[in-house]
Amino acid sequence: STLQPALRKLNINLDSRVANQIMVEKPGVATNVVYQLKIALENAAKSLGKNLPPRRDRTDLLQTTLSTSRQLRAPHEEMRQRTFDQQLRLQATDQRELKMSHHLSKYTERMYEMTKKAFEEQQAEEAATAEAHAYKMHAQRERLRESRAFMEEWEAE
Repeated sequence: STLQPALRKLNINLDSRVANQIMVEKPGVATNVVYQLKIALENAAKSLGKNLPPRRDRTDLLQTTLSTSRQLRAPHEEMRQRTFDQQLRLQATDQRELKMSHHLSKYTERMYEMTKKAFEEQQAEEAATAEAHAYKMHAQRERLRESRAFMEEWEAE
C-alpha cells in the first residue's frame, strides 16, 4: 500500500496475493521480492550511469520514497502513543494520577536516558581505571626485572 508507488516505479509487482504470502511466511516469496528489488536497483543504477533520465523523474522517485517513509513513521508514532496511554490507564486508579503520569512521561523517558548514559560512563571509567592499574602493574614488574638484573650484575662482581 505505502510501498506500491515506489515499487511500481521500479517495475516490481507487489500485489495483495504476494503481500499475503509474505505475511503468512510462505517460503521463498520474500526472498523473491527482495531479489527483484535488488535487480531493479542495480538496473536503475546502471541506467543512471549511462543515459540519465530527466532530473524531474529521478527526484520524483526520491520524493516518493521519502514521503512513503514519512507516511510510515507517523502511524507508528501515533500507535506508540496510544499504547502508552492505554498502559497508563490500566495502571492508574485515580484520574489525577493518570494526568500526572502522562505529564511526567517525557521526564521519565529522560530519566531512563540519563541513567543509561551514567551507567555507560561508569563502565568507561571502570575500564579506564582497570587499564591504568594494569599499566602501573606492568611498570612495576619492569622495574623489578631491572632491579633483579642489577642485583645479579652486582653479585657477579
